[in-house]
Amino acid sequence: MFQRMFLMLGACALMVPSLATAADLPASNPVVENTKRYGADLWEGSYVGAYGGYSWNDAEVSFPLIFPGATRVVSTSFDYDKGRIGGFAGYNWIFAPSFLAGIEADLGKDWSSYETGILDFQHGMNWSARGRLGYTMDRALVFVSGGYTGMNAEFSGAQNEDMTFHGWTLGAGLDVAFTKSIFGRVEYRYNDYQDSTVNFGSTPVTTDPSQNMINIGIGVKF
Repeated sequence: MFQRMFLMLGACALMVPSLATAADLPASNPVVENTKRYGADLWEGSYVGAYGGYSWNDAEVSFPLIFPGATRVVSTSFDYDKGRIGGFAGYNWIFAPSFLAGIEADLGKDWSSYETGILDFQHGMNWSARGRLGYTMDRALVFVSGGYTGMNAEFSGAQNEDMTFHGWTLGAGLDVAFTKSIFGRVEYRYNDYQDSTVNFGSTPVTTDPSQNMINIGIGVKF
C-alpha cells in the first residue's frame, strides 16, 4: 500500500514541472477573421459604366397670339415622363483621407415626349460634363455632382424643327463596390435648361424644359 502511495506521489511530482512549463508557454493565437477594409484608394482612378433610368419632365411653352391691334403671349405647361439609358466615364483623385474629387461625363438617350394635338415635342440625345466631390466609407462612396448639361429635342407638326438646349445640372448619389473593379450606382439628378425658340411659319414658339431623374447603373474601374 505504501509503495503505491509513494509511486503516485512521485508521478505527481514529475507532472508539476511539466504543467508549469506548459503554463509558461504563450497562448496560441485565436483564429482571426479577415476583416480587411477597403481604403479610399479603392475609388481612385478612371472608370466607365452604363445606366438606365427614368425622368420626370416639365416644359413651359409660350407663343404669341395676334389680335387686331394687339399681341398677347400665351404660356402653358406640360408634365411628361419616360425612360432613359446611357453611359458614363470619369476619373477620381484622392485629396484627403476618405475624400475625393473627380470629373465625369455622360451621354444618353431619353424617350420623354408630349403631344398638344398640333405640335409634338420629343426628347433626343442628352449629355453632361460635371465635377464631383465624394466621401468614402469602406465599399461605399457618397457623392454630389454639378456642372453643364445639354439636350437635343424635336418639335414636329406642320413642320419639323430641331432644338438644342443648354443648362446646368446638380445631383447626388451612392456608388457601392462589389469588387475592387466593379461597382453599382444609384443617382438623382436635376437638370434646368435655358429656353430655346423655333419659328413655325411666322410664329415663334419658346420652350423652357427642366428634368428630375433617377439613374441606376453599373461601372468598371481601371
